[in-house]
Amino acid sequence: VGEDEAARLRVGHMTRVWELQRLRLLDDKPVSWEQVVIPTTVAGELAEQDMEGRSLFDALEQRGVMVCRTDVVVEAQLADAALSELLQLQPGDPILCQHEVAFDQYGGEVFLGLARYRADSYRFRSTLTRKPR
Repeated sequence: VGEDEAARLRVGHMTRVWELQRLRLLDDKPVSWEQVVIPTTVAGELAEQDMEGRSLFDALEQRGVMVCRTDVVVEAQLADAALSELLQLQPGDPILCQHEVAFDQYGGEVFLGLARYRADSYRFRSTLTRKPR
């Protein structure tokens, strides 16, 4: 794992990780490319299982790891050549890029996620709240 990833996961830079990559489709049209990096201490035997069509959150929960919070940053970017081919775009087309850090029921880091969405297939919606004083 790289130094930046290790720092965000709060693990040593020599920690072994499992990387899951998925192309998400909607009506047979690619809408996103997702990458998740999970320390093998968290992933366990998931690294040996076929995750096609399976929920990562459900698989983690079966291991006793409940994702209870994710910190998310969404930004606009331009698709590079490799991503353009996967998402059936032209290089330089706009995409939305989502970076996330997921935390378990004890506040520990579970995974880092990076999702890149076709800009014409994704909308970000959020509710922001403030506690009254």
